Amino acid sequence: MTELNAIIEDMKVLKKYYNNARLVDPLLKRVINSDGTHSSIFETEPNAEPCYQFWATGRVCANCISLKAALNNATFAKFEGWGDKIYMITALPIRLDDRTVVLELLKNVTNQDILLTLMGTVSTLTDINQKEQMKAISPRYEKHLEDLVRQKTEALEKANKQLQKYRILAEHAKDIMLFINMDGRIIEANEAAVRTYGYTKEELISMTVGDLRESSTKRQIAAQMALADKEGIVFETVHKCKDGRLLYVEVSSQGTTIGNERVLLSIVRDISDRKQAEEQLKHMATHDWLTGIPNRHYLEKYLEETVQNAKKETTGALLFLDIDNFKVINDTFGHAAGDKVLVDLTKKLKAIIRKNDFLARLGGDEFAIVLRGVSVEGAKRVAKKILATLNEVEFAVDLIGNHCKVSVSIGITIIDKLTDTQKLLAYADVALYRAKEEGKNRAVSIENCDEKIRLFETHSTVKKINDSLRDNRLVLHYQPIMSEAGISHYEALLRILDSDGRIIYPNEFIPTAERFGLMSQIDRWVINAAMEALMKNPELSIFVNLSPSSVGDDELLDFIEFGLFNKGIKPERIGFEITEIAAVKDLIKARHWISHLKKFGCKFALDDFGVGFSSFTHIQMLPVDYIKIDGSFIRNLDSDLTQKALVQAINTVAHTLGKKTIAEFVETEMIWRTLKEIGTDFGQGYFFGRPRPIDDILKISFSCLWQTYFA
Repeated sequence: MTELNAIIEDMKVLKKYYNNARLVDPLLKRVINSDGTHSSIFETEPNAEPCYQFWATGRVCANCISLKAALNNATFAKFEGWGDKIYMITALPIRLDDRTVVLELLKNVTNQDILLTLMGTVSTLTDINQKEQMKAISPRYEKHLEDLVRQKTEALEKANKQLQKYRILAEHAKDIMLFINMDGRIIEANEAAVRTYGYTKEELISMTVGDLRESSTKRQIAAQMALADKEGIVFETVHKCKDGRLLYVEVSSQGTTIGNERVLLSIVRDISDRKQAEEQLKHMATHDWLTGIPNRHYLEKYLEETVQNAKKETTGALLFLDIDNFKVINDTFGHAAGDKVLVDLTKKLKAIIRKNDFLARLGGDEFAIVLRGVSVEGAKRVAKKILATLNEVEFAVDLIGNHCKVSVSIGITIIDKLTDTQKLLAYADVALYRAKEEGKNRAVSIENCDEKIRLFETHSTVKKINDSLRDNRLVLHYQPIMSEAGISHYEALLRILDSDGRIIYPNEFIPTAERFGLMSQIDRWVINAAMEALMKNPELSIFVNLSPSSVGDDELLDFIEFGLFNKGIKPERIGFEITEIAAVKDLIKARHWISHLKKFGCKFALDDFGVGFSSFTHIQMLPVDYIKIDGSFIRNLDSDLTQKALVQAINTVAHTLGKKTIAEFVETEMIWRTLKEIGTDFGQGYFFGRPRPIDDILKISFSCLWQTYFA
């Protein structure tokens, strides 16, 4: 404030000269301090308001002319200000008695030439009483002004050259390019922006970046601009076109300097197609491909949220439905007819339940319904309505008038906040099997001793699995995968040895293990056991099966990498089989997970391929080496022309995409010969050998076996 007061005092000395000056329009004369406060040389106020409050702009000027002048950077400018008038401001620092004094002249102008106005001001001041003093000031002022004009001209020419380079680049770019000043105003846009947004270039450069943003994203603009100017930023947002269309865009924004002005160069890429594809993949991962309703994965997530958000002890009921004798429909009328029945049944179920209830397809011929806010009796009433409705209707199976009756078995369990998701699924499953055992076409709820027996059996299976993991009573049997050249590799198949030595096969315990979250432990045991076999038998190559819960598990990825490194196994000697359902559950993560292991040299096979008829799109998206054609297509291959055509189509598509094919369930020589005619690369089945323990397969010469079959 001491320096400010000194300047003000000097200005008071000059007051009389200004009062005698005869200019075209009245001038406002004041002194600007570095903190933004101002004082008039006519009325010095001790606590003056900041200048921007005087002009009612509501903000500090982005380029305060007077403050720059105080730093010996004399300048001038025109701007729109108070009263919607155009003002010209000039600021000149001069030295007076070893002090710097800022002379600020502000006047309303129209089209007066700024240079003539300034020179006229100096001329007028020269005519007043202190002519000698102004003579000393005037040359310095004129020289300073000439230097200023030259500097501004040079800077403008430099800025125009820079901007022209950007324009040339921008007009040939396919992506949108926007130049934005630090106030958020668009100062330049390329033709791609005009085409995409639908605005003319004149309209775009009269807009701010906020005008292009969808309303919910506008709050982020200030922070994004600051970060872009500081270090650059890439982010996704939503832009709005002139016709109201919304675009998902990826914005890469970086600060740069053009002339003396700091601007942001934003490259905007339309990612609407990518977003749509991501949404489709997300929908595929959570919805059934045939019926369009949620799948088992979505059901489990929904149940978890329902239980977690439960405020009452009982929040609803879970129903499991299974079509009775659905295999008969498929075998009699074909799979296409079976699919049509599934779609039509879905429509019937939707019409019966309420809008806020949840319907899902678990897979195959199984469905689930979550009834919100009902008791056991309420759930039974819905189940009876379903049974009665189905008993009254017939389902068309083709276009020539064939129909079939469809009945379902229903298992009911109550959802409460004390029971976790996996137990709910297990209880509903037990109730469903009970309904089937009692004769089908009925509903059973878990409320009596029989259900406890079922649960006991389920928990007994869980105990067997845990005991086998603890006591190392899991074993692997190996089945060869053959080509005309001989054995390609072996598939490791899991078994449990009961306490009495009886072999328990996967179909007896894997569903329970999946239901109760035990597959992660089992998969680790299988992978470790296979690696041990590879260490002891360097001539072998082995593929192991991974459960859906393991595909995409980063911890399992680390486990595999550590095992390969620690045991010194060449990665190309081990492969992994995954099911299509497991991959589609999270396709993007599955692709990343598979690609990571393939970089080491591991191989992958897509198991049970062909189940579902929508599988062809997944071949291209998953970086697998082998396609295993599901055994249901192979069993009758030599006698069923339809099956042969399907296998041939799968084989052709797989080869076109660079994948090799493996046919499962090759049980006869005739089937294998048919597969060779089609061009299938490998076969697997009892024709080549049953699954055996490692010691047995080492004793058998499969090359001799091969010669026996094909000599």
